Order: sequence, then C-alpha cells, then structure tokens
Amino acid sequence: MPERNDRFVAGALQGVLPFLIWAAHFFLVYMAIKAACAVDLQHPLLNGASVISAAIWLLSAAAIAALVGLGALWARPPRAAGTGAGGTLALVRLGAALFALVAVVWSTVPIVLVPPCSNAYQRST
Repeated sequence: MPERNDRFVAGALQGVLPFLIWAAHFFLVYMAIKAACAVDLQHPLLNGASVISAAIWLLSAAAIAALVGLGALWARPPRAAGTGAGGTLALVRLGAALFALVAVVWSTVPIVLVPPCSNAYQRST
C-alpha cells in the first residue's frame, strides 16, 4: 500500500509542479519590482537596460525554460506500455505545463511593456 501512495504523491506533485513554477515566477517578479522601486533601481545601466528589467527577463526566462523542459520531458512517449490512465496522466501533465507556460508569458508581457516604477497612474496633487 505505501508504494501506491508514493506513486499518487509523485503523480500529484508532477501535476502541480507547473503551477508552482508559475506561482513562484509571479511572486518573485512582483517582489523584485516592489524592491527595485523602493530602492530606486529602475534607471538604465547598460544599453538602456535597468537592473529590474534584467531581473524580470532572467526570472521569466528561467520559468519559461523550466516549463518547456517539463513539457518536453512529459511529451515523450512512455518507455513501457501502460494502462490508459498513464496516458491520461501524461496528457494532464503536459496540459498543465502548457497552461502554466501561457500564464507566465501572459503575466510577463505587461510587466515588460510598462515601465516598472511608472508614476503615470498616480494622481498629482
């Protein structure tokens, strides 16, 4: 019985892993923006890129690479012929990785297009 529980936990973790990567990306990017704006790191350093922009690009690239890697790993056909449930689980994992990949890109695009510490939306008094 413990072997069955271990397989369940491993399968559940694999199904949730893409969403954990997405959540970590979301949290780290917004915390990096908040910290950079608090200590005034939004000014250009090299070729117009700021520290915060570089951090956002690196975090996003790492999350995208991790999700593409998981998707590629889970898209491979299984080594041994299994039951139909194994194929369904692989499809769910692949779908979760694809969904999380779209979510990471979706949440990164506005951050990259809008200056991170913009005061454009604050009312002037």
